[in-house]
Amino acid sequence: MTEPIKFANQSVRKHFGSVKSEKYFDDLVDIIKEKAPDYSMRLKEILLGNSISVGNMLIMRRDYFNEYVEFVSDVLFKYKKSNINN
Repeated sequence: MTEPIKFANQSVRKHFGSVKSEKYFDDLVDIIKEKAPDYSMRLKEILLGNSISVGNMLIMRRDYFNEYVEFVSDVLFKYKKSNINN
């Protein structure tokens, strides 16, 4: 497992907002909050924190994986659709 990435003097939200317009980032967060309100508190904790763990390996049961892929796909398709219309 890799060590978390730590951002000096800025939150995760500010870091990603500086990479891409904060509006795009806020739109994604709004979609996630709408689709999964149970995640709102944890999402807020992560965004206000200054470290994040990233990776591209998923080791889990197939049913959890399918649920994850469905969730991520729904969020990304809605995000793409809303940005095409704006």
